[in-house]
Parts: sequence; structure tokens; C-alpha cells
Amino acid sequence: MSFVFKYGVSTSILNPRYENIVDVLEFAAKHKFEHVEIIADGLQHVAYISDDHISAVQDLAQKSKITLSVHAPYYSIDLASLSNSIRKFAIDEIINGLHFAQLLSAEWLTIHLGFKFYPTKVLWKKAFENLCDSLKQILTLARDVGIIIGMELRSGFFDLGHPTLLEKILNHFNNDEFLAVVIDTAQLAGFPRLPMRDVISRFKEKIVSFHIRDVNPQIGKDMLACGEGIINWNEFISILFDLDIRKPLIFEVSDKEGALMSREYLETIISEKVQPEIIEE
Repeated sequence: MSFVFKYGVSTSILNPRYENIVDVLEFAAKHKFEHVEIIADGLQHVAYISDDHISAVQDLAQKSKITLSVHAPYYSIDLASLSNSIRKFAIDEIINGLHFAQLLSAEWLTIHLGFKFYPTKVLWKKAFENLCDSLKQILTLARDVGIIIGMELRSGFFDLGHPTLLEKILNHFNNDEFLAVVIDTAQLAGFPRLPMRDVISRFKEKIVSFHIRDVNPQIGKDMLACGEGIINWNEFISILFDLDIRKPLIFEVSDKEGALMSREYLETIISEKVQPEIIEE
């Protein structure tokens, strides 16, 4: 547990063959992580999570003082689609995620906005209108249940989530207090022409959390532990200090060892910045 940052883990660390979300809460409690983000998709979709597991998560979170967030389904989500049926499905999936988050007393719901396939790229004005209409419907419920919607930064060629788009959406909704941004460090590395500091500083007041993971494009892996890829973590921590950002750092890596290694890696960097004289001695 750091006195500087709040660390968390994502359920990305579980082995779906023999583990479930309860195992992640137990791991977090044992190793003193303070937050868990539950990815509600794939084999851990809300439709497949039993009432017993939900109760166990609630009890463990309360007992261990672990805060929670939920990552809404994303595999089939397209809030900007020109197809009303596809868009309705996406909205319903995220609304189900909001109800699940409410059940767990989660603080925010992380969402992906969708894709920019043809004809969305060509008919972008209409697609943006659809995207804003989708978010308007989602935000109506988010306000009612008191859960923040965190739009995830995305850098994929076909992903919606470029910093300019996120800024445009925030402005469209007049910086609504229930609309925020989740910065994924692997996605952050996907903008080679945009300095890390510039992107983070744009959303200083709207960041609700960070997904922390490393990436190595040469081997096609992006859920690596900190220090296993190309991200300059020293620079990243310096930026957070300089901008006075103390939002949760959630390790969205592929296994438990990666989460523990990542926290130790960042803590070493933080210690050097907070107490450099100790390192020098």
C-alpha cells in the first residue's frame, strides 16, 4: 500500500479456467490492494455471475475496505453505430453494467465508445450525433444511481477514443460531473505524435483512474507488467507528481505476478522521487 497512490487490480489477472471474481477480491485483500475493477464481459459477463459470487464480493470489499469499479462490456459495443439496433444493444449492455455497478456500490463504470468502421468514418457527423445521443441516455441513469461514466482513451486504428474526440464529448456535455476519462497507459503509448504529458494534462480534472500496463509492439503484447515493455514509467510518475494527480492506478495486466511486479516497479520509482536521499545512501 502506497502513501502516495491508491493501487488496484483488474479482474484481467484471473485465470478464467478455474478462477472467478471472488478470487481476485481475495488476492487484492491478501496483498493490500485498495481497489478492484471488475471486467463484466466474456466469461465474467454479468449474465454469468452468480448471486453467491456477488454477495461474496460485497462482503470482501466491505471487510477489506476495497473500493470497486466495473468495466462495462466492450467486445460488441458501438455507441456511434448508424444501425439503431446495434446501438440499442450497446446502450442496453452498458445500462446493465450500470445496474451491476450499483449493486456492488461501485464508484464508476469504465466504457468503450465503439468503432469507426465504414460507413461511420464517412458519415461522421451523423455518427457523432448518435454517439452523443447514446451517452445522453446512459448519463440519465448514471446520474440517478450516482455512478460516474469513465470513457476509456483508445488508440486503435478503428477505436473511438482519441483525445480530441474525448475533449469534444466533454465539451458537448459541458463537462458533466458524471462523465469522466479513464487513461489506459498502453493506449497512451499508441499516440507517438502526442507526448504523454500533453494527453494526461488535457484531462487532468476529468481523470477518474488509470489502467496501468506495459506494451511491446514488437511482440504484439499489451498486458505486460510495468518494465516489460516500452513505456517510460519514470516519466509517467513524474507527470503525475507535476500535475498533482492522485487517481487510482489499476493494474490491468495478464496475471497476479504481473500486478505484484508492477506495483513494486512503480514503488521503486516513487521512492526515488519522494525520498531520494535514502536511495543515495
